[in-house]
Amino acid sequence: MEDLRRGVAEMRRSLTAAVDRLAKDLYESQAHFVQELLQNADDNSYAEGVRPRIDLVLRGRPPEAAGQPYFFAANNEKGLTEADVRALCDISRSSKSQATGTTTGYKGVGWKSVFRVADEPHVLSQGWRFKFSSAGLGMLTPQWLEDTEVDKLPSEVREAHSRGDTVFYLPLSDPSKSVPSIRTEMQTIQADCAQLLFLRRVTEISLRGDWAADESEQEMATWARLMVAGSPDQRAATTCQRYQHTGSEPVLVEENTTRFQISSHEDVVVALPKLEEPPPQRVFAYLPVRSVARRTRQHSLFSPGIPLIARQGPINLMP
Repeated sequence: MEDLRRGVAEMRRSLTAAVDRLAKDLYESQAHFVQELLQNADDNSYAEGVRPRIDLVLRGRPPEAAGQPYFFAANNEKGLTEADVRALCDISRSSKSQATGTTTGYKGVGWKSVFRVADEPHVLSQGWRFKFSSAGLGMLTPQWLEDTEVDKLPSEVREAHSRGDTVFYLPLSDPSKSVPSIRTEMQTIQADCAQLLFLRRVTEISLRGDWAADESEQEMATWARLMVAGSPDQRAATTCQRYQHTGSEPVLVEENTTRFQISSHEDVVVALPKLEEPPPQRVFAYLPVRSVARRTRQHSLFSPGIPLIARQGPINLMP
């Protein structure tokens, strides 16, 4: 019996170490989880007539007194299913399948990257209210949130959940490192609306909080709204609006629309910005893969079984 106990304890230690390494070493960037949350939103189901939207909010300097810096994502999807929750609690299980070609995600393990920035990520979706812990097997075993715990969450998090959004709330464990990384990721999304061209469902991304590069803009609560136009099968233009809260209502201070000429062949889509001098563009597999020196956007269904660089080589040679 003692040998059995030791064996079980050793298995728990090994599994804990494996999950911890998966969560913290899966991606180089601390803020890659932002793209994972965007990917999840793009794979979600939406009610008929709803414009799929995700709000990304960073509070490096929380407005509420003595508050801990935090990040949260709110998505107006139908709500998590039991299969979705079980997938969040597993290492490799996913409620997604790329066999039908209808999802952006693949392995379903990327969500664990939230543990790079948060020790206790919270999930609120319809009747689901729970959190995980970075201690032991807490990454796999959720803890139900009692009413008293929910009441202590930031008001804007509770409001997003109350209006029916699925919310991932991340109290930042080391803000001095995570806030600059998240800020950079959000600035990159704002600067490059073309990412919306290659998503399947999400048509609007909202960036809120103190994510802006300029300190004066942070003080004025900059809000960016990114939208895409076109048919579901072929998105043809992106619009980025920037607002500032100088009073009770946000004021539109800038709006830029970029139109694209879209060409496709099999699984490769090329988006040509209709600009005289377009900046260097990026390669996408629904989500950003890398920057390249060319002036066109590329999107391709890169196979997880093939080294990415082998697939990028021929694409980079295109005129």
